Amino acid sequence: IDDDVLATAKKGVSRSQIMAAIEAAERVGIPFGGFFMIGLPGDTFEKFLKLYKFVSVTNFDEVRFYNLEPYPNTEVFEWIEKNGKFRAHPEDYLNDANMFQDRPLFETPDFSYSERFKATRMSEYLVVSKLLIKTFGPVIGGLASLFARQRHVSKKMFRAGLEFAPCVRKIHLR
Repeated sequence: IDDDVLATAKKGVSRSQIMAAIEAAERVGIPFGGFFMIGLPGDTFEKFLKLYKFVSVTNFDEVRFYNLEPYPNTEVFEWIEKNGKFRAHPEDYLNDANMFQDRPLFETPDFSYSERFKATRMSEYLVVSKLLIKTFGPVIGGLASLFARQRHVSKKMFRAGLEFAPCVRKIHLR
């Protein structure tokens, strides 16, 4: 979590405030999730790697990563036009979200398309891995997450996991 990226994105919260909230939730046993954007203005691959490491070791109840989707006539869209390069035309990604959901829509000199693509793949694996471990425990979930490193396997496991996990959690809670 980078303070400069948070400030540029106008989140109105600092890294230290987020860390304090996480520590408080852990201390009293409140489940918490983390939802993160890849490629906000000011973001770089190096900053993503720090975030990835943080998410990897933090006990999030749920975690998700999303590629930034810039909408026309917004500050971030104008920022990209000025500082980056679109890799997809807005009409295409706004009308067919499924086609672009796992691909970056733009690049900047500080965070190339290939780095953004790699960050997306890494984050997909982390999401699946954490979900498997949470749902099936550290042994079975950990073994399953090794298989999830294979791209063709992880896509299928992720889809099946989204359908199957709520059922397992209900049984697990009984």
